Amino acid sequence: MARDLLSGPGTMSASGDGRPARELTFTMPGGGTETLRFQPDTPEAATAAAARVAAFERRWNDLADTIRTTPRDRLAAPVADQQALAREGKRIELTECLEPGRVFWSAALDAEVAFVGSLIAGRRDSQSLAAEVSRNFENWKKVEVACR
Repeated sequence: MARDLLSGPGTMSASGDGRPARELTFTMPGGGTETLRFQPDTPEAATAAAARVAAFERRWNDLADTIRTTPRDRLAAPVADQQALAREGKRIELTECLEPGRVFWSAALDAEVAFVGSLIAGRRDSQSLAAEVSRNFENWKKVEVACR
């Protein structure tokens, strides 16, 4: 049974344009699967949210590039910046349709921070953390597509 995330009755969107809802099944952070039903956002809301998310992703990716190219003994400041940016990213304003995807967005940010920490510390869990980052970002991208 899908958890219904529709904003209006039937499959009508809040704008009344009749775009059909979409159902997607996800592997959830922590295990298990869940099927969610999404009603696409209005074009205006989707465009505004996409701009906020893209601006954040540019900052996140720029910082990731800095971390990759910084010598290990100088990573304290970039890693602290990454942790702060992850906290900021969890508070980003999302549309009603995107909001259920926040679980994937937040889990991906947390996993990437943990991945960097694992690499710095030389722990052996970095490969599983990298897979977690990838899975959660892939799920987030599915939510983005479903909400357009």
